[in-house]
Amino acid sequence: MKKVRIFLILLLPLFFQCGTDYDKESNLSKLSRNDIITYQKEGLLNCVNIRYNNKKASPEDLDLVNTNDFCLDYFANEEGKIKLCKIRQATYQDHITEILKRNINYDPFDGIPLMDINCEKLNENITELRRLTPDDYKQMLSFDTLQIQKLGFFDYTRIVFASIDKACGIENLPSIGKITPYTFWSMVHHNENEAIAYYYPYFDNLVNVGVLHPESLALSTDRLLEGNGYKQAFGSQIVNGQLPIIRDLDSVDARRARIGLEPLNDYLDVYGLKYAEN
Repeated sequence: MKKVRIFLILLLPLFFQCGTDYDKESNLSKLSRNDIITYQKEGLLNCVNIRYNNKKASPEDLDLVNTNDFCLDYFANEEGKIKLCKIRQATYQDHITEILKRNINYDPFDGIPLMDINCEKLNENITELRRLTPDDYKQMLSFDTLQIQKLGFFDYTRIVFASIDKACGIENLPSIGKITPYTFWSMVHHNENEAIAYYYPYFDNLVNVGVLHPESLALSTDRLLEGNGYKQAFGSQIVNGQLPIIRDLDSVDARRARIGLEPLNDYLDVYGLKYAEN
């Protein structure tokens, strides 16, 4: 009897430990990028239990998350409540997620007039819409003086892709014709970073289903990274005749090769640049 009591006493700490072990990782699911954005929009992206290197995070560990080199993975239970976060080194994909989180309040339809779009003929007309100038817009739309004064350089192009989005629905663009999704991407990619971030998940999906070439997403990825103070991933953006710093320089050609791009030095030869000099 005495031996049984001793055995139970030894087991008690294990029972208590199991009950407080951050709700058992096996019962938790890691949030995807889309999940993280949704939680951010709903104000639910918070975490109490944070670990680093399999230990409870110290204040110094938590400071790491405020740098560009580290990020959080979020884990939720079956009810969707975040129960655990883990600190780890950040990838360029994590930097994109952070940019999208900051961009959740952007509205591409805000502050601009919309134009009539014939969705049935969009595949035939979208290239011409892409080439419209500010003067063309002023002739086509009913602009009053106040509206014209408020419109910025990028707003005119935004009129087109926002109107297409509103009239046709971006999810329907691939069914309209092959030219439409690529031209829509091109208009957004050459607009403001906020617009790129807004449509980035949609472009990511178009790449995954084979509608857009991965190069398109790589260009937008680098555009967002460079424009938000992060290092480029693919080295596609040249700014003022110079190539900004690239992350993980030794593996950049491998990343480019995975999406069908030539080695970076071959790409840069046209500009008389060499990434090895960075």
